[in-house]
Amino acid sequence: MDQESSGRFDGIDGRLDGIDGRLTRVDGRLDGIDARFERLEGFIEAEGAKTRRHFEIVAEGLRTDIKVLADGHDALSRDLAELKAGQVRLETGHERLEVRLLALEHRRGRTEEA
Repeated sequence: MDQESSGRFDGIDGRLDGIDGRLTRVDGRLDGIDARFERLEGFIEAEGAKTRRHFEIVAEGLRTDIKVLADGHDALSRDLAELKAGQVRLETGHERLEVRLLALEHRRGRTEEA
């Protein structure tokens, strides 16, 4: 091989060595990035589990609150039904009293005329 070709190959070898060094540094940086991603994934998983537990606690509290409201609503509905039934009884009694009063007034009017 002539000297010119040998010089070119030496130049190419030098450049390839430089590229190889840069690739080694890039590989090192990528390894660091991989480690950071693994730590981040672990953090995300831990936070997800923590958030899930918190949500379950909040959901259970909401279930309890909703049950209390539903029970209160049922009690109010029963009370309202009882009040309506009582109102009907009072109105019926009132109507009967009005009829009796009218009958008494009518009798009284007849006795005063006689």
